[in-house]
Amino acid sequence: NRDWQEHSGDRPPLTLLDQIDYQGKLSSQIAHQEYAEKVVYRRSGATLEACVVSSLTIADGTLNWFGSSDANELHYLTAIFNAGCLAEFFKNGCRYSDRHFQMLPVQNLPIPAYDASDEHHANLAAQSVLAHKRVAEIVAQHQNWGLRIGRKDVVDDVAIKPILDSIDDSVRQILPAYCS
Repeated sequence: NRDWQEHSGDRPPLTLLDQIDYQGKLSSQIAHQEYAEKVVYRRSGATLEACVVSSLTIADGTLNWFGSSDANELHYLTAIFNAGCLAEFFKNGCRYSDRHFQMLPVQNLPIPAYDASDEHHANLAAQSVLAHKRVAEIVAQHQNWGLRIGRKDVVDDVAIKPILDSIDDSVRQILPAYCS
């Protein structure tokens, strides 16, 4: 901290901690660690991608995140964000520019609140759990082989295709007007 203050020049002095917790983005995540897990999704990119991670995982400025005490609710939301049938909607109806999603997927898509008694909601949560497990297996295989992994490696995996198809079927039932 002393080195940071010494070399900060004539700018208003910010401590190293102020820099690390810029605009409270780190402390707000730490304050919400009552959740075991959270959903993170990219703020920008060619494709909207989301996953469920431990609440101890820190989302940097390139990610948005949501916490919940209900893991099924998080997986439900993640399945919707990753649904292939919504890719075109996210690409054309949820961007500030040609690459930036920010909060528009949440603001522009009328995602129904998670209802465990709804078969489509429950299916989305269950399929997301299966998809997360399969992706972890794919990542482990690629690491064992010393290979880098890309989105195509996951989407083209034979074991994950039926999971993704099931997710699309349920999302089409919940949000038919937004699916292509």
